[in-house]
Amino acid sequence: MVLNYFSSKSKILSESDGTIWDHSKISFHKELIKSVLVKKKLNRSEIIILVSNQRAIFFSSLFAIWELGFCAACISPSTTISELKNIIKKTKSKIIIDYEIKNIFYRELKIDSIDTKNLKNIEIKNITLNHVNFDNNALIIFTSGTTNQPKGVVHTFRSIYTRINLNKYHIGEFSLKNTLCPLPTHFGHGLIGNCLTSLYSGTTLHLLDKFSTTHALRFNEIIDELKITFLCSVPTMWKLILKVSKKPKKKNVRIHIGSSSLSNHLMRQVAKWANSKNIYNMYGITETCNWIGGKKLFLKNKNGEVGRPWGGKYAILASNNVIFEGKGEILINTPSIMRGYFKSIVETKKSFYNGWFKTGDYGELKYNGELTITGRIKNEINKSGLKIYPEDIDLLLEKHPLVIESYTFGLEDEITGEVACTAIQVSNDSKKNRNLIIKFCKDNFLSEKQPDKWFWLDKIPKNERGKVIKKDVIELCSRLNDC
Repeated sequence: MVLNYFSSKSKILSESDGTIWDHSKISFHKELIKSVLVKKKLNRSEIIILVSNQRAIFFSSLFAIWELGFCAACISPSTTISELKNIIKKTKSKIIIDYEIKNIFYRELKIDSIDTKNLKNIEIKNITLNHVNFDNNALIIFTSGTTNQPKGVVHTFRSIYTRINLNKYHIGEFSLKNTLCPLPTHFGHGLIGNCLTSLYSGTTLHLLDKFSTTHALRFNEIIDELKITFLCSVPTMWKLILKVSKKPKKKNVRIHIGSSSLSNHLMRQVAKWANSKNIYNMYGITETCNWIGGKKLFLKNKNGEVGRPWGGKYAILASNNVIFEGKGEILINTPSIMRGYFKSIVETKKSFYNGWFKTGDYGELKYNGELTITGRIKNEINKSGLKIYPEDIDLLLEKHPLVIESYTFGLEDEITGEVACTAIQVSNDSKKNRNLIIKFCKDNFLSEKQPDKWFWLDKIPKNERGKVIKKDVIELCSRLNDC
């Protein structure tokens, strides 16, 4: 089977170089890269490391890898030498594709490289494509552990293709017409949900450089000038945009928000700013390619409501039983589920229960299939036997006008087992305002579930996806005295 992940109507506009690539230009560069790869005489089982960037050439490279039947391991452009060494060791990759290569960097790693900025004097060969097995490995996304043991999520051509089709069906081509991608392309939400879904649907994809304060300041202008109809995002983006950007003139942009806890309070603020009724709280994990489902904002929505799945089923694991109504760990059964964790059979087996994938999230499933997420199992704080969900505290604090962001976590305690700690960033830090925020929490939350320690930070550390880096937060807090 010859796989086609982009339509003849697709276009890519890159902010980084201001270029517009139509189908023919994407295809031309894809053929150039295929010709270079064929000369390397690689084994069909080869894993090719692909450094992501916000340019069209990245997708030409990815499609070239896939058409030849290879597996792509997408990594961040900010990956360090030591991290890359670990990835190369784990994948046994012999070649890396990058844009504007620094030869010294890769010579030190003793790995062959292709520089996609300098594809000159290359003869395009008429390559006979081999049959690509739909169930072969297509993509490895590294989610954590690159500083020690890289944790890679492996997806097949089938799981990616299925998820893209489900996304297209549930979003609709009309909404996808002018898609904006402000997310990095080496993670599932940005690569599969935001970009590949658009390209497969034959629409125009606008790639932003790495999201920054400059983008936030003129986000209204970006939406209006590019006539954006759809975009994916994370909550931290909106906390900045809502503070610094004017409202766009364009109405009813479809906006997906996911990747971390999202309150209805923030969703309503986004809806008001965008003058849009199409704001969705998305639920998805790398193991399902990107989203598994999402729910549109309504007046009576509760925090964490994500609706029914986009293909497949939800279930709940409670007392070692799989049930379809009740509370417990969320289970997923979907055709876009990963093959497994790269070279980690034990961890892969642990993540499944009777064929259901264990998400590690707590939730409540209603009789009609509607799901509400209440927290992460690994984040749960056990204080003298009392279960505290950090997300409950953070979602409450988000409503306070002085709070920019908060992150609640547990620390070991000799007496209670664990104590609840809250790291918090405020807009106008002072003793008076700190006391106001603590009082707000006491007035609106159970006394036994109050944070035991407060840490006031200038900024809460996050990764490229906008997710808080817990170990960095704890390290920062350990240097401070709580108030």
